[in-house]
Amino acid sequence: MYAQANRRDRSSGRPEQTHDPFLLIGQWVLLQQERPPTHGILVRAALLRVGTNGGQIWEWALRTPFGLRTGTGRLEAVPLTYEHRTQVRRARRELSARLAECTEARDPEAVAARHDLELLDIQTALHP
Repeated sequence: MYAQANRRDRSSGRPEQTHDPFLLIGQWVLLQQERPPTHGILVRAALLRVGTNGGQIWEWALRTPFGLRTGTGRLEAVPLTYEHRTQVRRARRELSARLAECTEARDPEAVAARHDLELLDIQTALHP
């Protein structure tokens, strides 16, 4: 259903695969269609329609360190890996700052930030 297209990574010039958004739900991703690219956990992706030219229109939701972000349109998401060092470091800093703002360890914001940080560490360890 989802066509994987070869495109070039803007920083390295190497071919980069786009991924099936359904398989990325629950993972840290980098949304490449955003400027600047946005990182977060893809929590929802629904294919709304396929255009006559084959382009796909998605409705998606991304949990970022700053809150939930939603959108409709193209969804060019790739799993966040250690190769995206800049975005990984930025996400860690943002989550750490969110944790520092929480006054109680059981605060739902603190629990969510710790969970997101653990998931980021596991994902980057598994996909170096």
